[in-house]
Amino acid sequence: MTILGVGEDRTLPAFARIFEPSDDAPGVYLLFQYGRYISRPADAPPGKWFMASGAHIHTGDSRWRELIGYRLPIPLHDRTEP
Repeated sequence: MTILGVGEDRTLPAFARIFEPSDDAPGVYLLFQYGRYISRPADAPPGKWFMASGAHIHTGDSRWRELIGYRLPIPLHDRTEP
C-alpha cells in the first residue's frame, strides 16, 4: 500500500511522502472513523460502502507513529458487496 493522505482533508505531511502508487502498491487514504483509523482505497468511488476485509496495514518505520499517533496496524476497508 502507498499512503496518499490522512484525515478528512486527505493531505500527507512532507516527511511521509516517499513513493507514488503502483500496481504492486496501490494508493490508500487513512481516515479517522468509528473511533479509530482505517484505510480505504484511493480509487474508491464516493458514497460507496466499504468494510474491513480482514487485511491490515502497518510498517515498522518510526514515521508510522508520527503519522497516526500509535504503532498498531490499522484495518484495510477494501471489501464491498454488490
